Amino acid sequence: MKIPFLILFILIVLSGCKQVNTQATIKPADVTTPTLKRPAPLTETYHKSVKPFTSLNIQAPINATLSIGKPFSLSFKTDKVHAKNLLTTVKNHVLLITLASTSKPLSTNSVSMTLTMPRLSNLTVASRARVFLAGLKAQNLKLSLTNDAHMVIEGNINTLTAHVNDNALLNAETLTVHTLKASFSNNANIIINATQNAYLRVNDNARLNIKGNLKDLSLRADASANVDGHKLNATTARVVASDNSKLSLGHIQTLKLIASDSSKVSYTGRAKVTDVTTFNSAQVVSLNNYTHTV
Repeated sequence: MKIPFLILFILIVLSGCKQVNTQATIKPADVTTPTLKRPAPLTETYHKSVKPFTSLNIQAPINATLSIGKPFSLSFKTDKVHAKNLLTTVKNHVLLITLASTSKPLSTNSVSMTLTMPRLSNLTVASRARVFLAGLKAQNLKLSLTNDAHMVIEGNINTLTAHVNDNALLNAETLTVHTLKASFSNNANIIINATQNAYLRVNDNARLNIKGNLKDLSLRADASANVDGHKLNATTARVVASDNSKLSLGHIQTLKLIASDSSKVSYTGRAKVTDVTTFNSAQVVSLNNYTHTV
Protein backbone atom coordinates (compact mmCIF):
# COMPACT_ATOMS: atom_id res chain seq x y z
CA MET A 1 0.00 0.00 0.00
CA LYS A 2 1.40 3.35 -1.07
CA ILE A 3 -0.40 5.63 1.34
CA PRO A 4 0.99 4.14 4.63
CA PHE A 5 4.45 4.12 3.06
CA LEU A 6 4.14 7.78 2.20
CA ILE A 7 3.03 8.60 5.75
CA LEU A 8 5.98 6.67 7.17
CA PHE A 9 8.41 8.54 4.90
CA ILE A 10 7.04 11.90 6.03
CA LEU A 11 7.38 10.92 9.70
CA ILE A 12 11.02 9.86 9.18
CA VAL A 13 11.88 13.19 7.49
CA LEU A 14 10.23 15.23 10.20
CA SER A 15 11.99 13.34 12.99
CA GLY A 16 15.40 13.99 11.36
CA CYS A 17 14.96 17.77 11.15
CA LYS A 18 16.41 19.98 13.93
CA GLN A 19 14.98 23.20 15.02
CA VAL A 20 17.02 26.15 13.80
CA ASN A 21 17.62 29.04 16.24
CA THR A 22 16.85 32.13 14.29
CA GLN A 23 18.24 34.40 17.01
CA ALA A 24 21.95 34.98 16.38
CA THR A 25 24.24 34.95 19.40
CA ILE A 26 25.93 38.37 19.68
CA LYS A 27 29.13 38.50 21.70
CA PRO A 28 30.00 41.83 23.29
CA ALA A 29 32.87 43.55 21.54
CA ASP A 30 36.13 44.10 23.41
CA VAL A 31 35.87 47.74 24.48
CA THR A 32 38.96 49.52 25.84
CA THR A 33 38.12 52.42 28.10
CA PRO A 34 40.20 55.42 26.96
CA THR A 35 42.63 56.88 29.53
CA LEU A 36 41.62 60.45 30.17
CA LYS A 37 44.55 62.73 30.96
CA ARG A 38 43.83 65.75 33.05
CA PRO A 39 44.97 68.82 31.13
CA ALA A 40 47.81 70.77 32.71
CA PRO A 41 46.58 73.79 34.67
CA LEU A 42 46.85 77.03 32.80
CA THR A 43 49.79 79.01 34.16
CA GLU A 44 49.34 82.74 34.48
CA THR A 45 51.19 85.61 36.12
CA TYR A 46 49.44 87.22 39.08
CA HIS A 47 50.61 90.56 40.43
CA LYS A 48 50.03 91.48 44.05
CA SER A 49 50.46 94.77 45.78
CA VAL A 50 52.29 94.76 49.12
CA LYS A 51 52.91 97.26 51.85
CA PRO A 52 56.52 98.31 52.49
CA PHE A 53 58.58 95.76 54.43
CA THR A 54 62.20 95.11 55.42
CA SER A 55 61.93 91.43 56.48
CA LEU A 56 60.75 88.43 54.51
CA ASN A 57 59.42 85.09 55.81
CA ILE A 58 58.76 82.36 53.23
CA GLN A 59 56.77 79.44 54.67
CA ALA A 60 55.64 77.77 51.45
CA PRO A 61 57.37 75.37 49.02
CA ILE A 62 57.81 77.83 46.15
CA ASN A 63 60.57 78.84 43.76
CA ALA A 64 61.48 82.44 44.57
CA THR A 65 63.73 84.92 42.78
CA LEU A 66 64.58 87.91 44.96
CA SER A 67 66.33 91.10 43.93
CA ILE A 68 67.19 94.42 45.54
CA GLY A 69 65.77 97.45 43.79
CA LYS A 70 62.87 99.89 43.53
CA PRO A 71 59.91 99.91 43.64
CA PHE A 72 58.31 97.07 45.58
CA SER A 73 57.12 94.44 43.11
CA LEU A 74 55.58 91.01 43.75
CA SER A 75 54.26 88.49 41.25
CA PHE A 76 53.46 84.78 41.13
CA LYS A 77 53.45 82.48 38.13
CA THR A 78 51.04 79.61 38.75
CA ASP A 79 47.47 78.46 38.11
CA LYS A 80 44.26 79.92 39.53
CA VAL A 81 43.87 77.34 42.28
CA HIS A 82 47.35 77.86 43.71
CA ALA A 83 47.08 81.62 43.29
CA LYS A 84 44.01 81.66 45.53
CA ASN A 85 45.76 79.57 48.20
CA LEU A 86 48.85 81.78 48.43
CA LEU A 87 48.58 84.27 51.27
CA THR A 88 50.73 87.39 51.55
CA THR A 89 50.50 89.58 54.61
CA VAL A 90 52.65 92.40 55.97
CA LYS A 91 52.80 92.95 59.71
CA ASN A 92 55.43 94.87 61.64
CA HIS A 93 57.40 95.36 58.40
CA VAL A 94 57.55 91.57 57.80
CA LEU A 95 56.17 90.10 54.58
CA LEU A 96 54.86 86.59 55.34
CA ILE A 97 54.17 84.18 52.48
CA THR A 98 52.13 81.11 53.43
CA LEU A 99 49.53 78.72 52.12
CA ALA A 100 45.91 78.66 53.15
CA SER A 101 45.27 76.01 55.78
CA THR A 102 42.74 74.26 53.51
CA SER A 103 45.05 74.01 50.50
CA LYS A 104 46.65 70.79 49.34
CA PRO A 105 50.42 70.32 49.63
CA LEU A 106 52.44 71.97 46.87
CA SER A 107 55.40 70.66 44.92
CA THR A 108 58.32 73.07 44.61
CA ASN A 109 57.59 73.51 40.89
CA SER A 110 53.97 74.60 41.29
CA VAL A 111 54.62 78.27 42.06
CA SER A 112 57.30 80.69 40.92
CA MET A 113 57.60 84.01 42.73
CA THR A 114 59.47 87.15 41.68
CA LEU A 115 60.02 89.80 44.34
CA THR A 116 61.83 93.12 44.21
CA MET A 117 62.41 95.21 47.34
CA PRO A 118 64.59 98.23 48.15
CA ARG A 119 66.03 96.74 51.33
CA LEU A 120 66.21 93.43 53.18
CA SER A 121 67.45 93.02 56.75
CA ASN A 122 65.91 89.67 57.82
CA LEU A 123 65.17 86.60 55.74
CA THR A 124 63.58 83.34 56.88
CA VAL A 125 63.13 80.46 54.45
CA ALA A 126 61.49 77.10 55.27
CA SER A 127 59.12 74.45 53.94
CA ARG A 128 61.28 73.18 51.06
CA ALA A 129 61.36 76.58 49.37
CA ARG A 130 63.99 77.26 46.70
CA VAL A 131 65.29 80.82 46.78
CA PHE A 132 67.74 82.79 44.65
CA LEU A 133 68.83 86.22 45.91
CA ALA A 134 70.91 88.35 43.54
CA GLY A 135 72.47 91.78 43.80
CA LEU A 136 72.55 91.93 47.60
CA LYS A 137 74.36 94.97 48.96
CA ALA A 138 73.76 95.46 52.65
CA GLN A 139 75.41 96.26 55.92
CA ASN A 140 73.69 93.46 57.82
CA LEU A 141 71.50 90.48 57.07
CA LYS A 142 70.01 87.94 59.45
CA LEU A 143 69.30 84.68 57.66
CA SER A 144 67.47 81.54 58.80
CA LEU A 145 67.20 78.45 56.61
CA THR A 146 65.42 75.34 57.82
CA ASN A 147 63.25 72.38 56.84
CA ASP A 148 64.98 71.39 53.58
CA ALA A 149 65.07 74.93 52.20
CA HIS A 150 67.68 75.65 49.52
CA MET A 151 69.17 79.08 48.83
CA VAL A 152 71.74 80.76 46.61
CA ILE A 153 72.97 84.28 47.46
CA GLU A 154 75.08 86.63 45.34
CA GLY A 155 76.36 90.05 46.30
CA ASN A 156 78.25 91.84 49.04
CA ILE A 157 77.45 92.14 52.73
CA ASN A 158 79.29 93.49 55.73
CA THR A 159 77.89 91.19 58.46
CA LEU A 160 75.92 88.00 57.89
CA THR A 161 74.28 86.29 60.85
CA ALA A 162 73.06 82.90 59.69
CA HIS A 163 71.35 79.84 61.16
CA VAL A 164 71.10 76.88 58.81
CA ASN A 165 69.69 73.53 59.94
CA ASP A 166 67.32 70.63 59.27
CA ASN A 167 68.70 69.52 55.88
CA ALA A 168 68.82 73.06 54.53
CA LEU A 169 71.38 74.08 51.92
CA LEU A 170 73.08 77.46 51.55
CA ASN A 171 75.33 78.32 48.61
CA ALA A 172 76.96 81.69 49.21
CA GLU A 173 80.17 81.02 47.30
CA THR A 174 79.77 84.18 45.22
CA LEU A 175 78.68 86.28 48.20
CA THR A 176 81.42 88.41 49.74
CA VAL A 177 80.98 88.38 53.53
CA HIS A 178 83.28 90.49 55.67
CA THR A 179 82.10 89.17 59.04
CA LEU A 180 80.30 85.85 59.35
CA LYS A 181 78.46 84.80 62.52
CA ALA A 182 76.78 81.47 62.00
CA SER A 183 75.57 78.16 63.36
CA PHE A 184 75.04 75.13 61.14
CA SER A 185 73.43 71.91 62.36
CA ASN A 186 71.35 68.82 61.62
CA ASN A 187 72.64 67.78 58.19
CA ALA A 188 72.88 71.32 56.85
CA ASN A 189 75.14 71.87 53.83
CA ILE A 190 76.90 75.22 53.41
CA ILE A 191 79.31 76.73 50.87
CA ILE A 192 80.50 80.22 51.78
CA ASN A 193 83.31 82.76 51.39
CA ALA A 194 84.46 85.07 54.19
CA THR A 195 87.05 87.86 54.04
CA GLN A 196 87.70 89.24 57.54
CA ASN A 197 86.21 87.47 60.56
CA ALA A 198 84.26 84.26 61.12
CA TYR A 199 82.64 82.97 64.30
CA LEU A 200 81.18 79.54 63.60
CA ARG A 201 79.45 76.63 65.32
CA VAL A 202 79.02 73.44 63.27
CA ASN A 203 77.40 70.28 64.65
CA ASP A 204 75.00 67.37 64.13
CA ASN A 205 76.46 66.07 60.83
CA ALA A 206 76.46 69.50 59.23
CA ARG A 207 78.87 70.02 56.33
CA LEU A 208 80.64 73.35 55.84
CA ASN A 209 82.82 74.31 52.90
CA ILE A 210 84.43 77.66 53.66
CA LYS A 211 87.20 79.66 52.04
CA GLY A 212 88.74 83.09 52.35
CA ASN A 213 91.44 85.06 54.14
CA LEU A 214 90.52 85.93 57.72
CA LYS A 215 92.02 88.02 60.43
CA ASP A 216 90.16 86.13 63.15
CA LEU A 217 88.59 82.68 63.13
CA SER A 218 86.63 81.09 65.96
CA LEU A 219 85.36 77.62 65.09
CA ARG A 220 83.66 74.92 67.13
CA ALA A 221 82.73 71.58 65.57
CA ASP A 222 80.77 68.86 67.39
CA ALA A 223 78.75 65.72 66.74
CA SER A 224 80.34 64.44 63.52
CA ALA A 225 80.54 67.83 61.84
CA ASN A 226 82.62 68.07 58.69
CA VAL A 227 84.46 71.31 57.90
CA ASP A 228 86.39 71.68 54.66
CA GLY A 229 88.47 74.82 55.08
CA HIS A 230 91.64 73.88 53.22
CA LYS A 231 91.26 77.15 51.27
CA LEU A 232 90.64 79.13 54.46
CA ASN A 233 93.59 81.09 55.82
CA ALA A 234 93.60 82.94 59.13
CA THR A 235 95.93 85.15 61.10
CA THR A 236 94.52 83.88 64.40
CA ALA A 237 92.40 80.77 64.91
CA ARG A 238 90.70 79.33 67.97
CA VAL A 239 89.37 75.85 67.22
CA VAL A 240 87.46 73.31 69.30
CA ALA A 241 86.74 69.91 67.75
CA SER A 242 84.95 66.98 69.41
CA ASP A 243 82.67 63.99 68.90
CA ASN A 244 84.25 62.52 65.77
CA SER A 245 84.30 65.82 63.87
CA LYS A 246 86.67 66.37 60.94
CA LEU A 247 88.28 69.73 60.15
CA SER A 248 90.77 70.75 57.49
CA LEU A 249 92.15 74.29 57.56
CA GLY A 250 94.50 76.27 55.36
CA HIS A 251 97.45 78.39 56.44
CA ILE A 252 97.09 79.38 60.11
CA GLN A 253 99.58 81.81 61.66
CA THR A 254 98.57 81.51 65.33
CA LEU A 255 96.55 78.54 66.53
CA LYS A 256 94.84 77.65 69.78
CA LEU A 257 93.21 74.23 69.61
CA ILE A 258 91.28 71.74 71.74
CA ALA A 259 90.51 68.40 70.11
CA SER A 260 88.79 65.41 71.72
CA ASP A 261 86.67 62.30 71.20
CA SER A 262 88.18 60.91 67.98
CA SER A 263 88.07 64.23 66.17
CA LYS A 264 90.62 65.01 63.45
CA VAL A 265 92.09 68.44 62.65
CA SER A 266 94.60 69.28 59.94
CA TYR A 267 96.14 72.57 58.82
CA THR A 268 98.91 73.83 56.56
CA GLY A 269 101.80 76.17 57.26
CA ARG A 270 104.02 76.47 60.30
CA ALA A 271 101.51 77.85 62.74
CA LYS A 272 102.59 79.41 65.99
CA VAL A 273 100.78 77.02 68.30
CA THR A 274 100.00 78.78 71.56
CA ASP A 275 97.99 75.89 72.99
CA VAL A 276 97.05 72.43 71.75
CA THR A 277 95.07 70.07 73.95
CA THR A 278 94.13 66.62 72.70
CA PHE A 279 92.48 63.68 74.44
CA ASN A 280 90.29 60.63 73.80
CA SER A 281 91.94 59.56 70.53
CA ALA A 282 91.84 62.98 68.92
CA GLN A 283 94.36 63.76 66.19
CA VAL A 284 95.87 67.07 65.10
CA VAL A 285 98.05 67.13 62.00
CA SER A 286 100.08 69.88 60.42
CA LEU A 287 100.63 69.08 56.78
CA ASN A 288 104.22 70.18 57.42
CA ASN A 289 104.74 66.99 59.43
CA TYR A 290 103.78 68.30 62.87
CA THR A 291 101.48 65.82 64.60
CA HIS A 292 99.70 65.60 67.95
CA THR A 293 98.02 62.30 68.74
CA VAL A 294 96.53 60.94 71.96
